Amino acid sequence: MKEAISRSREEPTCEESGHVAGYTCVKCNTHFSDPACTQEISEKDWVLPALGHDWDNPTYTWADDNSTADAKHTCKRDDSHVEEESVTTSSRETAATCTMPSATVYIAEFENPAFDAQIKRIEGTDPPIGHNWGNPTYLWASDNSTVTAKRICANDNNHVDSIAVNTTSEIKEGEEPTCTETGTATFTADFSSYGDPYATQTKTDAVPALGHDWGAWVTVKAPTTSEKGTKERTCKRDTAHKETAEIPALTPAPSDITPANTTPAAAPLLYHIVEGAGASYAKNSRSPLVFTYKRTYDDPVTFSHFTGLEIDGLWLDASHYTAAAGSVVITLKADYLETLEIGRHTITAYFDDGNAVTADFYVGTRRTNRIPNTEDHNRMQMWAMIEFYSIAVSLIIIHKLRTTS
Repeated sequence: MKEAISRSREEPTCEESGHVAGYTCVKCNTHFSDPACTQEISEKDWVLPALGHDWDNPTYTWADDNSTADAKHTCKRDDSHVEEESVTTSSRETAATCTMPSATVYIAEFENPAFDAQIKRIEGTDPPIGHNWGNPTYLWASDNSTVTAKRICANDNNHVDSIAVNTTSEIKEGEEPTCTETGTATFTADFSSYGDPYATQTKTDAVPALGHDWGAWVTVKAPTTSEKGTKERTCKRDTAHKETAEIPALTPAPSDITPANTTPAAAPLLYHIVEGAGASYAKNSRSPLVFTYKRTYDDPVTFSHFTGLEIDGLWLDASHYTAAAGSVVITLKADYLETLEIGRHTITAYFDDGNAVTADFYVGTRRTNRIPNTEDHNRMQMWAMIEFYSIAVSLIIIHKLRTTS
């Protein structure tokens, strides 16, 4: 059986390690947690490492004649732990500058990295000499919005005095910029409030052309199956500035005339509206209007033949609506609908291989706008479908009569 000595816990200090409580074998100096010495404690778990010093901020003391300087700091854990260092200082004379008098500068540098170098300045008898400013130079901003006046001291070119002034501008009659031509302006930077040696600065320079501010496109001539259409927009700054563009011609539907000894032609291709006719928009409701268009056959290609919209006879910019496949589903955006006057409006959809389709819709207020109920809406859709198929059947009959004759 091992012979062991009971050991109480010993706390570590700044410089000395401690250990946990336990038992130490007299013969082998091994540490255990139990008196029978069956539960060994490793050296790593037995030892409590030294804490190290926790120094306070150093203090520095200069000799009366500044020839030496002392540095000292004390450990917060144990005030008997003190580090000190005393050094001989060096010195140099500095001449008076623009803003500082002459001086003797003493420098104390310590070997212990915990102590920072110290500098002490003792003012001499020569007063500051003041700045010796040169004449100002003036720098214009690239956009002529400001002018900065700068002058440099002849005694020390690191001494710079800067003043920035916002400019004003004047454009004389007949020199204004237009949509396409630059103008001319006189820019002025007023330094009069700063006195000598500053002077007011002026500069005449070009100002950029304004660019066109186009209005909405207006249909001048609607497209047909035989001719392209045209649209035009006018600049809001100058109504003499106009821009025109083509509207693609509509592709004609297949001919219903069957030449002799040929196979009879297919039924005429027609486009029609199946959702949205007679719809109503209430001002401030922010609910877009949706219109759906189909064709009499091969409906999956309907979307690929859609070319654009007119509202009340005017070509509508594509930014005011979205068009999606699924036949063709047109959604008029609420922001655009808010710009329309209260009352009845027409929407016309164009396709490049068939007829245009026109339907009515309405804009009203929340209080006065009549939104069709489900029964009215269904009845309207039913009559629209009956009318469409009546026309289609009539065209087929006419087609067959012509073929027979």
